Formats: sequence, C-alpha cells, structure tokens
Amino acid sequence: MKKLVTFMIAAVFSLSAKAAFITFDANDISPYGGLQADTGGFNIFDGGNGLEVFGNYWVDLDLTNFLPIDGSILSFEFMTTNVGEVHGIGFDDDDVLGPGGSGFGFQVGGTQSWGMADYKQTLVANTWYSFEIDLSVYDMSSFDRMVFIADSDRSKDTDSFFRNVSFELPQTVQSNAINAPTTLGLFSMMLIGVALITRRKI
Repeated sequence: MKKLVTFMIAAVFSLSAKAAFITFDANDISPYGGLQADTGGFNIFDGGNGLEVFGNYWVDLDLTNFLPIDGSILSFEFMTTNVGEVHGIGFDDDDVLGPGGSGFGFQVGGTQSWGMADYKQTLVANTWYSFEIDLSVYDMSSFDRMVFIADSDRSKDTDSFFRNVSFELPQTVQSNAINAPTTLGLFSMMLIGVALITRRKI
C-alpha cells in the first residue's frame, strides 16, 4: 500500500511538466551552410529518437512544429565515434553561415573552436554525454531551424550522434508538448484510487 501511494505521488510531479520531444523525420531535415555539407549525410535511428550526422556535414531541422522555444531548456545526449574538428548544435533563421548570418551555436567538442564554448567537452570516442542548455537567457524568437554539426574539413570522416532531444517548457503549453493533467487533478485521482483500494481490503 505504501509503495502504491509513493508511486502515485511521483506520477503527480513527473507528469505535471510540459516537454516537447523531437522525433526526427527526414522530410524536416536539410543540408545547411552550403559547403559545410559537402561530404557525408545523415541517418535517423531508434525510430526517430536519434539523428546521426557523418562525414563533413551540417544539417538543419525545421522547428516549425516546436515553436515557440523561448524560455525553454534544451536537453540532449551526444556521442561521436571519431572526434572531428567541430561537434555542436545551433539555431538559425536562414542558411547563411558565419559573418552575415543571424544564427549562433553551442560547441560540445572538437579540435577547433567554434560558437559558444560554455558546454565544450574533451570528447572520448564512443561515450555518450548529456547536455542541458538554458535557452531562456537568449533571444530565440527569430529562429525557426536547429542545426546539427559534424565538421571535419580535412579528413571528412567524423560523426555526431544526437538522441533524446527535447525542449522543456515549464510555463508554455504548445501543440507538441505533453499536455499532462494538472497536479490538483492527479492528486484527486490518487486519493480516489487509494480510497477504492482501502475499501476493497475492508
């Protein structure tokens, strides 16, 4: 009985969060940055839960179905089998890279420097890393695409694996978020369930 109550209380708090999980679809992904997508390509794995970018390749993902992302927490896991020059993730509203472009990115690893280095790791091949980036400190209102990077201009043989990519929106309800019942509603359901179970034992 005690275990059941504990489980139901945990469910109240876990389901009250609002989160949008990305399911990757090839129709929403395009090469990005012109020459930055010169060799390689991408694969979707784990039923859409993960994206592999390989060679010397950058892609962008249409975020139309996930907007707005202002004030959200971006979470994802990353792994590479062969450390390249730049591994990272970014945001943009066009396909223009570098000077003259409006986007920005976060580097998670690699032998060269690019973008914001606050989350850069000394990567070990075949090791998954977890990242959580608070996007509320940036103006995300103009971005409509997300960029995934596997950069290796010289050897063209690196890869970047991304999985469990999500936006947590604690104050914003959007069409792709998990619209969980309210905490009060779940608590009421919990009390009813406990009462019914107790009544059966009498």
